[in-house]
Amino acid sequence: MLEMLKQTGRPEMVVGAYFADARSECVLGWYHSHPGFGCWMSGKVLEGPVHDPCCAGVDINTQQSFEALNQRAVAVVIDPVQSVKGKVVIDCFRL
Repeated sequence: MLEMLKQTGRPEMVVGAYFADARSECVLGWYHSHPGFGCWMSGKVLEGPVHDPCCAGVDINTQQSFEALNQRAVAVVIDPVQSVKGKVVIDCFRL
C-alpha cells in the first residue's frame, strides 16, 4: 500500500507514505483543518472510474484517492477556531 501511495504523485500522499514507511505503519487516511468554517468535505462525489479533480473539489477528490487504495480510509477534519473551552470541533468522513 505504501508503494501505491507514492505512485499517486500527490504530495500529501507521498508525505504520508514516507512517514508511515519510516515507522513501519499503515496509512489509514488523512487529516486537514477548516479554521472557522466547521467540519465538512469540499466538493461532491463523482461516479465512475475517472474523476476530474476540478469538479470534485479538493477534499472529496483526495478522499476518493485514499479510498481507491484502502476502502476503509478516513478523512478527519478539525476546526481549531471553533474549538474552545475544552470542546474540540472534529469530524471523520468516508464516501
